Amino acid sequence: MPLSDLFHEEFFFNPAPYDPERDTLQVFCAFKSCFKPGFTSRGGEKKYAIYSLNMSGSYETQSGKIISSRSFVWSRSRAFVGKSTVLGDEDVKRKVLMLHQNPIHELLSSQFLPSPNGSLPLADIGRVELIYDLIFEELTQKSVDNPRLAGLFVQLLHEVISQQRQSPYSAPVEKILSFISRNLDDTELSRTLIAERCGVSLRTLDRLFAKELNSSVTRYIISARLNKVHSLLALPELQIKSIAARCGFSSAAFMTYSFRKRFGMTPAEYRKELQFPSGKA
Repeated sequence: MPLSDLFHEEFFFNPAPYDPERDTLQVFCAFKSCFKPGFTSRGGEKKYAIYSLNMSGSYETQSGKIISSRSFVWSRSRAFVGKSTVLGDEDVKRKVLMLHQNPIHELLSSQFLPSPNGSLPLADIGRVELIYDLIFEELTQKSVDNPRLAGLFVQLLHEVISQQRQSPYSAPVEKILSFISRNLDDTELSRTLIAERCGVSLRTLDRLFAKELNSSVTRYIISARLNKVHSLLALPELQIKSIAARCGFSSAAFMTYSFRKRFGMTPAEYRKELQFPSGKA
């Protein structure tokens, strides 16, 4: 099989040139990758700090470390990168962020991740993936907001570390919440689908939500979708209708109604407030 059939990568480069004199976080690029079973990556010299979200599949590094699915992997080391080999029959799908290595990056990253290399499991991969997607969105803009990219990177580290704290929920509920988070854009997401995919009965599903979240499944889904809407409204290039579709609402009208009920203003009003705080239009 040709090598090109075994992997695919899609890059989003930051058009702003690197300035070593600037004492700020500076993103080099972000990319999506898919490695097929049987693929072995090439080693090479590493110039950038790498932070990757391994969404599915697993692979083994040249040092013998196994990177499993649903994990966050990072490396600030400038050492030579060895080969990695895909394990099993599942595609390895990743989203990756690369930063220029400068003192402010090292100082900040080491506060969250003391070791220069490592990996951590994720309880809710959907929340981490959303931050990566916001970074991708920003890097596609004609004029990239570098302070926003830096803020999203800090948000990413916060989210990863927060997921390492002991969860207040039981293992079945964690599994259910993770499934919901990954499928918020699906307008067909329902109690029946969740129960079926997570291996519980509808009665058990309702009982778990009432006991551990003090909420119904439907109310929780709407709340999670509205939180995602709240984040995406910060991207002015996304139309309200598009955001509704991305967040699993059947219509923009229903999203607007639900958003106003939750936040006391419409999505359009909230977006205007972001652009012109306190009515300073």
